[in-house]
Amino acid sequence: MEPFLYDEFYAIERTHWWAVGMRGVFHALLAPALMEVARPRLLDAGCGTGVGLEEFARYGWICGIDVAGAALAYSRRRDGTLPVIQANLVRLPVASGALDAVLALDVLEHLDDDGAALREIRRVLRPGGVALLNVPAFASLWSEKDAANHHRRRYTRRTLRHAVEEAGLRVERLTYTNAALFPAIWCVRQVQRLARLSWNSRAEYHPRPWLNRALLALLRLEQHALRAVDPPFGTSVTCVARRSTG
Repeated sequence: MEPFLYDEFYAIERTHWWAVGMRGVFHALLAPALMEVARPRLLDAGCGTGVGLEEFARYGWICGIDVAGAALAYSRRRDGTLPVIQANLVRLPVASGALDAVLALDVLEHLDDDGAALREIRRVLRPGGVALLNVPAFASLWSEKDAANHHRRRYTRRTLRHAVEEAGLRVERLTYTNAALFPAIWCVRQVQRLARLSWNSRAEYHPRPWLNRALLALLRLEQHALRAVDPPFGTSVTCVARRSTG
């Protein structure tokens, strides 16, 4: 990820509609998956600037890892009480079967070998442990934003399912998310590509307050709708998977 993006994310992650709204979606999927675990042990793999550590600490003990020193510095600045370690997701400094849940939220798309990372996630999960994964969807949405974030790929439900199952995890829930805005974002990306317009990080990460509130409201509605439906498209793919107990 380009260094300037750490500054952007640290500044906006508590208020930006996508960051706040998607954390609501993640809670809606993770809470029922951990319902039977009294105080789970969680790993935020690719913790970035640390807002997820704050959010998911409500479930139990949590530790963050990230390969980028800049990310860890921001995580420590945000909350110095939560442990963070510099480590690579394909070589986790965690004993086999030690964790109840691993969160890899917008991480796999950065890796050359996402299969190796998923196998490592499976290794550190206890039998019955949960992996919560989120990745960007659809190659047709590729833009300069992906390049700035050092993405290697975007996914579909089919390609993410294949990667997860190849790693030996069992898919429990697999759905597109941020569906309501998919048509508008798709159109914007095509116009940018055809007109060769540069991606404007300032406009995307700092929307007008009224627009930020409106977009967050849409994601809040989707969070409730996900209790009953899996949207057929979206800008992200979100997956709940488990390590088999057998």
